[in-house]
Amino acid sequence: VRSNMITSFTQPYFVIGSSTANNPLSNNRYFVAATGNWNGAVWAYRSGGAATATEPTSTKNVIIEAGNTATIVDGGGQQNKSMLSLTIYGTIAMSDGANTDITVTVGTGGMTIGTAGNITGSDAGDRITMSGNITLNNIANLSNTVLETNFATQGHTITGTGGRLP
Repeated sequence: VRSNMITSFTQPYFVIGSSTANNPLSNNRYFVAATGNWNGAVWAYRSGGAATATEPTSTKNVIIEAGNTATIVDGGGQQNKSMLSLTIYGTIAMSDGANTDITVTVGTGGMTIGTAGNITGSDAGDRITMSGNITLNNIANLSNTVLETNFATQGHTITGTGGRLP
């Protein structure tokens, strides 16, 4: 079977046989640098992939890979981050160099903190606002960070194999 190559398409469309290795349609963003700023060239479309993906937005699932540290700085309009879900196997570090509180908004996909995952804020004004469930799978360290959710009106749960909240 032979067909002509597709060079463009208009919505609605779907992709057949597309690899997620460099797929801009992927809903996942993996922080693949050992260390780096959230808004830098540190995002991949797959685990261990090349850092060629765009910075995550509110419609993306964010995964911080094990052993990696993603730093969110408060200068230059970078203090507010939003994503659909957040999975932390490494570390998120919030850096308040400009004395502006950092807010991370996690959507209905919820947050999972893996066995070595950590969240480190720089002061008590840094916060993670949740719209989904929370899974703690370690003795998670949420130092200098407020974890904000409303269990009564949003029906959230906290589950996991261990963990502690400050």
